Amino acid sequence: SAELKVHTFKEKGTELRWFEEMVPMRDGVKLYTYGILPPEGEKCGIIVVRNSYAGEYKVDMRTYARKQIGNLKRGYAYVHQHVRGTGMSEGDWIPYLNEREDGLFFLDWVRRLPHYNGEIFLTGGSYLASVHWSYLGTNPPDVVIASIHGFCTEIVQTTVNPFVQIIRQFFQWNFLWIR
Repeated sequence: SAELKVHTFKEKGTELRWFEEMVPMRDGVKLYTYGILPPEGEKCGIIVVRNSYAGEYKVDMRTYARKQIGNLKRGYAYVHQHVRGTGMSEGDWIPYLNEREDGLFFLDWVRRLPHYNGEIFLTGGSYLASVHWSYLGTNPPDVVIASIHGFCTEIVQTTVNPFVQIIRQFFQWNFLWIR
């Protein structure tokens, strides 16, 4: 299982547990990852977000944890990651180039969390949706819902690099995928 340094604090009588880690990807590049955890010993579904729009600063984890109380009460943990080369993550951000491999590796890391119950829920809008699209086609068996929105509607493969996709957006839409 993934080893986490867990922090706690009390908020209106509720103990909130959270972590903040630099998670190494397959090539050793470390991505800033943080999340809110259920009470110790409990297992739950995990909501996953991978973000390219993050600022270059650490998240105020007390504020973040307070915002996630509703998810915890509904039985979900929340794990958030700054994509490669953005926010507090290492590496270079080359749009779409590493999202599939990093995303699949990140899902494997999520599966090793001690509170993982076998269910992953993907969410995000715009580029945050595209990172999930990059690996959703592998049909991960434990991804039970993908609620993604505002992503581009036309994907064109380029001859420059077969792994890079050029994205053009001409209207916004919402997508809910349920296993």
